[in-house]
Amino acid sequence: MTLLSELIEIPEQVHKSDFVISLATAIEEPERTMQDYVVTDQLAVCFDRALSLVATSLADRRSKAAYLHASFGAGKTAMMAMLDLLLRGDPTARSVPELGPVVARYASRLDSRRFLLVPYHFVGKNSMEQEILGGYVEYVRKLHPDAPLPPVYVADEMLEDARAKRKELGDELFFQILTEGEVADAWGEYGEGWDLGRFEAALDAAPGSAERDQLVGALLRTHYRALPGQARATAEGFVPLDAGLDAISRHAKGLGYDAVVLFLDELVLWLASRMGDVAFVSREGSKVVRLVEADAANRPAPIVSFIACQRDLRELVGDSLPGARSLTAVDVLQHSEGRFDTITLGPAGGGPAHPPRGPLGRHQYGRRAAHRPDAHPFSLARRFWSGRLLPMLLRDHGLDDDAVANLPPAHPFVTDARLVKSLLIAALVPEVAPLRALTVSRLTALNSGVVRAFVPGTGRQQVLERLRRWA
Repeated sequence: MTLLSELIEIPEQVHKSDFVISLATAIEEPERTMQDYVVTDQLAVCFDRALSLVATSLADRRSKAAYLHASFGAGKTAMMAMLDLLLRGDPTARSVPELGPVVARYASRLDSRRFLLVPYHFVGKNSMEQEILGGYVEYVRKLHPDAPLPPVYVADEMLEDARAKRKELGDELFFQILTEGEVADAWGEYGEGWDLGRFEAALDAAPGSAERDQLVGALLRTHYRALPGQARATAEGFVPLDAGLDAISRHAKGLGYDAVVLFLDELVLWLASRMGDVAFVSREGSKVVRLVEADAANRPAPIVSFIACQRDLRELVGDSLPGARSLTAVDVLQHSEGRFDTITLGPAGGGPAHPPRGPLGRHQYGRRAAHRPDAHPFSLARRFWSGRLLPMLLRDHGLDDDAVANLPPAHPFVTDARLVKSLLIAALVPEVAPLRALTVSRLTALNSGVVRAFVPGTGRQQVLERLRRWA
């Protein structure tokens, strides 16, 4: 007995992790992203709202933010990747028929603007400053390796102030105090000490270099003893988030960008993963609102933030924490709801489809079993039929759409189409008794009278050959 799963790759089990895609990968591989993306009518409305947010932020010269609100695996990351491609002016993304009206609506307001589009992935980070400000610096260094960096580190302000302090105290006293921070060797002698030449060279050194780090360490031990506490409070020595956002806005404007767009993926999951640390969630979650609260004059390039947000954080927490703790992140994020837009990827939302590797393929919204009730797999199955399977059969039989309507019931195309549709139905409702554990023999029997064989008893073999060819 030949099982259908032996001919076509169908996952035996479906896990949430199967539908996790990397934002960075989706952006770096636009052709693959476009190939696997399905835009529904409802999702086109979501793109309309997202592009409207960017356009109004530019017009109002105000920073804005929106939650991309949906259940786990509903396509939030993929939508961010598509937004990135649309704002970059990617011709393939802009040629998607379902997005045509949306792209045309905002063309006059967005096409002439330059956007600095920065993707983020929060997993493993210790603070909002570390990811948003530090991530910005890393990203900009790749795009503009010769450009000066924004002053987002506590050390940047300290080093700038040290120049003034040297003039105020005079070289002799300033360097005497600074050298007191040097570690003595075994004979009680200090190292090379600090003088004007070493000081200036360290100031000009790149962030992260040994010379700069030595100067920062010496200043923190001597002239700026109070700063380490502040650096620890803001994590990794970054300035507070609102000041850092102002800095990257000015920096982006200096590079010729009209706006900065932040794609904050996994931020809410990041908070949820630390749910047991109430102080952490309260501290870091309260910073989210700072993405929009700022004096417009301090942000010459407005910052537009898109934040992926699960429909219900309590589903991520489960019963492992007391009720008060499990609601902490939800309560913290509710503080920003009045200031942020919410773009909901509704039950009919489209999204990324894993590339089919057989007639059934794999689709984020059309799983083999345990379909989510809010995913509308039937709608997407129709799209899969019209967009992939039907063209395949038309090519096989040398037909076009017009010819299909007048085919006789006994035509081989009709037979193949019914077999393929049987497979789709089996994938949509796998627990229905006649479709459970479908085999080639059972598939042939389900289409009895449709599969016609010249030699009696060879119908099953004919179906088997078709399946192998399609796979």
